[in-house]
Amino acid sequence: RAGRVCAALHVGDEKWLDKVVFAARPSADCGHGGPAKCTDYAEWQKRWQELVD
Repeated sequence: RAGRVCAALHVGDEKWLDKVVFAARPSADCGHGGPAKCTDYAEWQKRWQELVD
């Protein structure tokens, strides 16, 4: 089973890893300077977990 997981996650595949782009975590500060409210990482993580459970 571990072999399938490693293969699915491209473990050891440096060419694949070169294509990975890391994004910034969601922040409550949207950077707009206006009244917009964004979801911070803790809330985002909680809501994501609710979706996948």
